[in-house]
Amino acid sequence: GGDKVKVTIMLRGREQSRPIGGVELLRRLAGEVEEYGTIEFAPKQEGRNIIMTLAPKGKKVHTQSEQRRRGNQSRAERQARQAARLAAKQEAQAKAAAEAKAAVSADKKTSESK
Repeated sequence: GGDKVKVTIMLRGREQSRPIGGVELLRRLAGEVEEYGTIEFAPKQEGRNIIMTLAPKGKKVHTQSEQRRRGNQSRAERQARQAARLAAKQEAQAKAAAEAKAAVSADKKTSESK
């Protein structure tokens, strides 16, 4: 399977002032199902609830850090391609300028020899 599991603990009354018990319960649950999946989003409190997301181990799960790494890698590749295109363009312009300069100096030499 490839479905993720969102685990929610609803805190009541005085439990809201001490949410550490709920966090511990979620971590213990994650430890018990560790062979089936991993924690994708760590336990965090949202109002009265503590929420944690588990993802399956079966196929590779793309966590946020992995997505960020891939984004940085593709951005670096894109910047490298842009730099290579810019360098090639500048090289072509320099070559064209050198050829134009050579043509002008050749014209001067032929006009001076006449």
